[in-house]
Amino acid sequence: MKRYLFIVVFVIIALCSISNKLYANRKLCDSTITTTTLGTQKTICSYDSNGYTTSMTSYTWNTEKSSWIPSSKTEYEHNSKGFPTSTTSYTWNIESSSWIGSSKIEYTYTNGNNILSYIWNLKSASWEKHMKSELKYNSNNNLTSTIDYTWNTESLTWVNYYKNEYKYNEFGKKTLEASFNWNNKTMSWDNNKKNEYTYNSEGVTLSEASYSWNTSSSSWIGSYKIENNYNGNQLSRTSYSYKWNSTLSSWENNSKTEYTYNSNNNLTSEISYTWKTSSWINNKKSEYTYNSRGEEISIFSYTWNTYSSSWMFSNRNEHKYNTLGKETFYASYSWNEESSSWTQKTRTEYTYDIDGYILNQIMYYESMVYSETNYYYSLYSNNSQTNISTKQYKYTVFASNHQIIIQNKNIDDQVRIYTLNGRCVYKGTQDEIALPSDMYIVFINNISYKVIVH
Repeated sequence: MKRYLFIVVFVIIALCSISNKLYANRKLCDSTITTTTLGTQKTICSYDSNGYTTSMTSYTWNTEKSSWIPSSKTEYEHNSKGFPTSTTSYTWNIESSSWIGSSKIEYTYTNGNNILSYIWNLKSASWEKHMKSELKYNSNNNLTSTIDYTWNTESLTWVNYYKNEYKYNEFGKKTLEASFNWNNKTMSWDNNKKNEYTYNSEGVTLSEASYSWNTSSSSWIGSYKIENNYNGNQLSRTSYSYKWNSTLSSWENNSKTEYTYNSNNNLTSEISYTWKTSSWINNKKSEYTYNSRGEEISIFSYTWNTYSSSWMFSNRNEHKYNTLGKETFYASYSWNEESSSWTQKTRTEYTYDIDGYILNQIMYYESMVYSETNYYYSLYSNNSQTNISTKQYKYTVFASNHQIIIQNKNIDDQVRIYTLNGRCVYKGTQDEIALPSDMYIVFINNISYKVIVH
């Protein structure tokens, strides 16, 4: 599990860093403020002159002290190509009012990629080696192996722990992925698991079979297998899954899924079946609809009722978008059999600025708001980062302890607060306004914010 964490962290940081550099004249998210029923948290980000993230610091709002209390911090370093060279995480120690090391990961790119992790030793107040991963690539830049090591604190040496090996066909498609565990007794690698892949002439996956190594019989035992059939557009038409029959040492039917598409190659339905005795039995069905731009607007899901031999509603999802193609609304519903109606379970609403950058996200569970996040930005342009001059990004507005709190405002900045039905409930210059639980629109010098008071 730790091995995958290293690789995922590496990929995410690398992609974010590269994407930051590719887009000039854009806004970088300086901070987010999230309010839940448990409290209010703030995250502040900083960037270097190339637009790469250098730090992310999180705070928790203390209602008694009316101040932000640090909680965690992560610092990033990059090389000249934008790839990460280190990621260091800290937690805030309230007693000493200082940052205490938590974990650190270092990346090097000589003869492949090496990932080295550390943990903080409280006694010595220093970083201590923990794990290391070595990644190797072939001439086509395909990953061929990863080897993980753990640090032995007694011998002060790296000890083999876990290994993955990969093989590819002449088109660069992965045909084999095998994993191994290190055996300290035999001082050698033991088989663990393997996945085998096949492809059609278009390079689309035809099959994937997974096996686990049986140490008793010294043989591979099947875990699962998937086979796909495609239409003329290389879209999956039917997918079969198989399970391993240990008695017969062979694959047997398990499930089947059939797919249909519209003229734009958008998935419109999928029906799954389970294998029972000698025939396929209906199991689940999903139907998809799209708007004129090909954006998914609904999913209806059904389950098969064996007693009535008919499809029964299960749940559905709903999406809405603005003219920029940004999602503004998402909701999930469950079917109430007694009332024969849909019951909304979750809902998320998004608002954006005119450039398509998200400003606000509100998440609901049933009818209750359980999370609200506001986003604040800086303008990055021509290898520089400056605060956006418009006051829309100057103020920090959030709710805590039945109060709307406004930060970074001038003493004479005018504040007006309205309910959603248009009733004005406050007009003045205060930066902390007590209000009953409700949703409000806050105007500061004619710049608006949506805030929920809990």
